[in-house]
Amino acid sequence: MTTWRETNARRRAERVEDIVAHLRAQAAAGYSLFAAARERGQSARTLRRWLNRHDHHDLVVRLERNAGGVRVPWWVRR
Repeated sequence: MTTWRETNARRRAERVEDIVAHLRAQAAAGYSLFAAARERGQSARTLRRWLNRHDHHDLVVRLERNAGGVRVPWWVRR
């Protein structure tokens, strides 16, 4: 029998995997970091920090390259 902590950790990991899979599909479709963040209702800074926190640095770089390779400062709204 699993504890509620183990169950919550598994669900959280599955949720992160689902979100990252969707973001990878968007990156392959040519979405920029800003477009992907806006679709999620987040800022680019928030999405970049979330991805870095979950060790998906390669995805951040790929999404930024889709924006032309220019890393726009977080205070610039798009």
